[in-house]
Amino acid sequence: MTNAGPPLAEGRDALEDLLREGELEGVGDAGESAIISGVVDFSEKRARDVMTPRDEIFHLEKRVPVIELVAHVAQAKYSRVPITDGGLDRVVGMLHAFDVLKWDDGALPPLRRVVLAPEATVASELLFRMLRERVHLAIIQDASLRTVGLVTLEDLLEELVGDIRDEHDEPGT
Repeated sequence: MTNAGPPLAEGRDALEDLLREGELEGVGDAGESAIISGVVDFSEKRARDVMTPRDEIFHLEKRVPVIELVAHVAQAKYSRVPITDGGLDRVVGMLHAFDVLKWDDGALPPLRRVVLAPEATVASELLFRMLRERVHLAIIQDASLRTVGLVTLEDLLEELVGDIRDEHDEPGT
């Protein structure tokens, strides 16, 4: 007897067959089926599948003079910036652009927490952890605790429900 494939793949195929049958019989539409398929696909993804890779992470050192740090954040295309202490493998928190705008005492604004997660973390588990802890940025690490990527709450939500457009997105992208 041969194995027809992993049980998870068989379950997904069966679900997709049911969704197609439902559409044909008028019990659902393509949009609903796409959402359900997206949820199933999301359940199989890992943090490494949705992260921004290390070499694309914009970050700043906490030792940078505050005036320079403010200028870099203002010019960056990111609203959330990891702050490091001695390199990308030592992320000590996150600075939100709004924190910089409202901070005026000349010192570094208080840093917000980030989540540290192994690259094999299931994306849905990471999403629920970030929601539960009210954290918007996760640093993804390999087995030796080296930073390999970054995931935002928005990244995870977009993997689940599709593109989320906001006022900061370029028109037509």
